[in-house]
Amino acid sequence: MQDVSDKRRSQNALYEANKKLNLLSSITRHDILNQIAGVRGFTDILSKRLPEKNSELLHYLDMIKKATSNIQEQITFTKDYQNIGVESPAWQNLEKVIESSRSKAQLRDITFFNECHGLEIYADPMIEKIFFNLLDNAIRHGGSVTEIDGKCRKSRNFLFIIVRDNGTGVPGDLKEKIFDHGYGSNTGLGLFLVREILGITGMEIKEVGEPGNGAVFEIKIPADHFREIG
Repeated sequence: MQDVSDKRRSQNALYEANKKLNLLSSITRHDILNQIAGVRGFTDILSKRLPEKNSELLHYLDMIKKATSNIQEQITFTKDYQNIGVESPAWQNLEKVIESSRSKAQLRDITFFNECHGLEIYADPMIEKIFFNLLDNAIRHGGSVTEIDGKCRKSRNFLFIIVRDNGTGVPGDLKEKIFDHGYGSNTGLGLFLVREILGITGMEIKEVGEPGNGAVFEIKIPADHFREIG
């Protein structure tokens, strides 16, 4: 009984610590974004006052604007992921999670097929971000993507969720690098955090497509983390 009580106290302390860290993160992010707004305002004023013939200064001013935009994007991006691992994993309807991600992605004219039915997975509550990021990654980096599909394949010990597009694919030497922190042309956090979130409940992800024939992301889920539903 003492062990259970100590464990509960430790869990409560960890939960409270995470709440305070998240609050601090939120306040800090708000303050930084306010400062960024000020920088952007001043650069706009400078742009209007600098003579057009001074191309060198205008070039440097443009670089400042781009750097400021990158900082703003990175700070805003952290808002989505400050709750990783804060809430306990839970059983979630896979088809609904994927459909919810699809509805939030800017697919425009891209056709999407979801063939994962009748399954639940035991995952972090942020699992929806996984599929949103995979769809967003296809849109941003897949080239002329016109189709994306999500399929499920079961074996005795694992469930494989496969997200495939018909874009340009991933070069062989980049299949692991795309999951590195800082890699990429935007924040460099998307696929890195995808792998981190999946790892909370023992899931794995890798890119297994053939370069030039579209990207194929394969998520591997242990047997005790998925189940069939009626």
